[in-house]
Amino acid sequence: DTLFAVRDNGPGIMPDQLSHVFERYWQAAETARKGTGLGLAIAMGFVEAHHGKIWVESQVGHGSTFYFSLPGPDKMAESA
Repeated sequence: DTLFAVRDNGPGIMPDQLSHVFERYWQAAETARKGTGLGLAIAMGFVEAHHGKIWVESQVGHGSTFYFSLPGPDKMAESA
């Protein structure tokens, strides 16, 4: 598998909100109305459609890291 990571140094995500970040239309109250709430749900759809995994790790006050992994070409051929 190939692992990708995108890190920011923003405010981080509260622990009780982590399980919601990939839900369609969900937005944290602090950032509501700054978008549609679809971006991470769409990203999850793309990654899962390619038999990958996506997740986030975050520490309040220190930012978040979004990870996704995709299987290599040999594993993609096996699942086709």
